[in-house]
Amino acid sequence: MTQDKNPERTARGLATVEKLTGKRLRAAYEARIAAGGIDGDLARLAVEFAFAEPWSRPGLELRERSLVVISMMIALRQTQELKAHLHMGISNGLTPAELGEVLIQVTPYVGFPAMNGAYAVLKDVLSERGLELPAGQET
Repeated sequence: MTQDKNPERTARGLATVEKLTGKRLRAAYEARIAAGGIDGDLARLAVEFAFAEPWSRPGLELRERSLVVISMMIALRQTQELKAHLHMGISNGLTPAELGEVLIQVTPYVGFPAMNGAYAVLKDVLSERGLELPAGQET
């Protein structure tokens, strides 16, 4: 593993991971980083680059950052990451109704195929959490 050149940034990123997702994912990142190799380097890069920097900046609340990232994951058709970020968005205070509105808002820009894939992921995430879209808000 490449030596950690910025332990403060790693610690800040891990604290943000825990705030967004809980202790279990933080522990998983810590284990990957400690194990070293390419997996450890990739985990450290994610922690430092994504979580220590943009997610922990002032200027936007976590729920607003979630809206931005969810929209980007839909546009990029990154359904695995979308699932993780939908869970984070709900933990950050986004409601099923708001997430449904995100799908409606992005559709003219990303197209129906991207929206359909995202809708399937949203339904799965809501089901996993015992939630559903409000009646009458079918996208």
